[in-house]
Amino acid sequence: MYLKLSIIILAFFSFSLNTINAQVSATSTPMPLVITPCYNYDPLQIETEDYSAELKSLSLDNYDSLATLFSAKLDSVSITSLFIFSVRLYDLGKKDEAVYWFHSAKIRAGVFIKSLDPEKTGGIGSLAFELKQQFIAFSQLAGEYINGYAGGELDKWVETLQKVKLNIDNLNAFSQYPSIVFLDEEGFKAAKQNRIEDCEKLIEYIKKNKKEIKKTRKENGIEGKY
Repeated sequence: MYLKLSIIILAFFSFSLNTINAQVSATSTPMPLVITPCYNYDPLQIETEDYSAELKSLSLDNYDSLATLFSAKLDSVSITSLFIFSVRLYDLGKKDEAVYWFHSAKIRAGVFIKSLDPEKTGGIGSLAFELKQQFIAFSQLAGEYINGYAGGELDKWVETLQKVKLNIDNLNAFSQYPSIVFLDEEGFKAAKQNRIEDCEKLIEYIKKNKKEIKKTRKENGIEGKY
């Protein structure tokens, strides 16, 4: 059973300057991330519904094969595993790949949260509630590092987000969570469309504000920290 996560719940798909230009401390290796009970960076501990061993043993020699597997089974891999895969890739120095998998996880997490039946989500201790908090924690905490890096390569970030958006078009219902009650098909479609639109807004924001984003990052001393 998932434990309570001590985090502040923030707006999930915010694309404000706080996300893009946030001034935070320089990254260390590995990313100092602890999200109970699924991830601890030191000593490395990983516990997911699937792929725990593969993620823990990830290396520069084998990450490509796991990426291929996840790409082929994208909609059946747990969202937790996708988030952790992005963190592990970041730690290995495969940061461009980390951006793609982070946003693939984040947009699916957003659909998951919006698709939950609010009357059957439950509270502390219920799987649906705890997964919701877990996904928000990954989005905020790992996002500081991964988006901090992505913001230094804005054209590449836009290209990656466009790829992520295309993949979400074909997302089916969350069959990997059979015990969780979701909204009906119309509710799921609405949740998916909402996340797609948020992704499109982020893409347009980056495209229209490149100079300002770069200026703010430089003024805050962020460039090169990630």
